[in-house]
This record gives sequence, structure tokens and C-alpha cells, in this order.
Amino acid sequence: MSWHRFLRNKYGKGDSVTGIDRIRQIFQENTTGLRCMTHAVGGWPDMETSEAILCAMIDAGADILEIQLPFSDPAADGSMIVAANHQALANGATTKKILAMIGRVRRHADTRAGGGVTSILVMSYLNPVLAYGEHAFVQDASEVGVDGFIIPDCPPDEKDMLPEISSAAGLAFVPLIAPDTDDARMEMICRRFISPLVYAVLRYGVTGRKSVIDAGTKKYLERIQRVTGRALAAGFGIRERDQVEALQGVVDCFVAGSVFISTVTDAIASGKSPAEAVQKHIVALQGQDQNG
Repeated sequence: MSWHRFLRNKYGKGDSVTGIDRIRQIFQENTTGLRCMTHAVGGWPDMETSEAILCAMIDAGADILEIQLPFSDPAADGSMIVAANHQALANGATTKKILAMIGRVRRHADTRAGGGVTSILVMSYLNPVLAYGEHAFVQDASEVGVDGFIIPDCPPDEKDMLPEISSAAGLAFVPLIAPDTDDARMEMICRRFISPLVYAVLRYGVTGRKSVIDAGTKKYLERIQRVTGRALAAGFGIRERDQVEALQGVVDCFVAGSVFISTVTDAIASGKSPAEAVQKHIVALQGQDQNG
């Protein structure tokens, strides 16, 4: 028996809906509008507030939640997200606690009145996953309702089996594409990282700084869609409605994250509800009537 078939027998979900199915459904249900993916550091600023923020993101209409496992050295992230990681860890956040919280958030997403499909992705660096154990991590994540993973430091040309373990469990392993990735490497990445969705990094550097959506950016994004043929999300530095408007018709989904760190920090400083502040900001990014 091949290793891949063994994994499918061990983790396969038979005829049940998989994480890959749920992500695909999000883009099949709405082929014209721009989907919204939000990023949050799990356990920040504390576990209770973090859970409230994630539920508020769902209530605001986020289609995909990207929940980051706190890590001491999040190399792709800017200073705000780094600080949030450190604070979450200092407050006692662990992978097990974050996964348990995700289970509660999944139940909120699936039971809210009038709600559509919501997908949940776990974003992590490799170290926390390896420390937990790859098989155990994928299995536990699947059991609480995670649909897939974003692992920025998992190279597609090394022998780590996490992408295969994930796809055997029916969970997406979302490819990250950088601006200088050539077509051949893009194809190679997408052959190994099985996902209905590809994540385009809008610029080099770390998260946080506002990205400019210009003609060169749009050409790069159009190339990714042409080569991969998959739904395309674009992120890094999305902070304002004008950027979202610039991506309309170019990608299928925008990703915003660091901006919510600022939103939560400002809300706490002014004595307001962080969850309500985040909800209002998501509504504004989507250009919706906040009273509607």
C-alpha cells in the first residue's frame, strides 16, 4: 500500500463534507462578489476576547477566518502581530487551547441564524506543528472543524509530509505565492499543496505596511490565476476600502489582518468593545451599510 493511500485510509472522511469541500463551496456560491478572509492571532489579547473577536468576524460577514497559532518567532509578520503573538503566549495560550476555542467558533459559525458557509484556516509556522506532532495536529484540527492550513515556512520541495497528511484528511494546504515566483515553480507548488484556494502575497517584507494595488500588482495577480486556475486570495497590507475596491474583479478574496490588531488596541485604549470595533471595520472594508 502506498504511503498516500495509507494516509487516506487513516484520515479519510468517506462521503462527509471535507474542509476542501467547504472552501470550494464558498467560491462556488458567489462567483461575482469579493470574498473576505480575516486574520487573527488566537488567544490575543486574551482567550475570552479572542473568541469574541472571531465570532464577531463571522457575524460581520467574513467568509474565511485565518486563525494564527501563537509562536515566539513569527518571521513573516510585522511588529504588531509579533507583539500579539508574544502577549498571547505570555497569557497562557497553547495549541490545544486554540484548537478547543476553534471548535466553539466553528459551532457558532454553523448554528447562527441565516448564516452562510464559513471556512476556518489555521495559520502556523512549522515549529508549533512539529512540537504537537503532525498526525495528531491534523487529526485534532479536523475534529474541531478546521478546513485547512497556511504554513508560510513549509517549503514545497522538502520531504516534510504535512501537506500529504493534510490532503489525506480532506484539509486544504493553501499555497503561498510571492511576486517573483515563476510559472514552473508555481505549478510545482500547487501540485503538492492541494487547495481550492491560492494565497498571493502582495509584496515583499512582513505584514502590516499598506500595500499599493497598481497595474504591476494586477498583472502579477492575473498571472497567478492563469497559471493555477484556482480561487485567488490576496493579502499583506490590506487596510482600507480603496484597496479592496482596487482588487475587485482581479482576485476572488481579500485578506486583512494587521489592521484588526490596531482596531482592537484602539478599542481597548478607549474602553470600547474590541469585538464590536472589529465587526464594524470588517463591514466598512466590504463597503456594506453598517446599519443594514
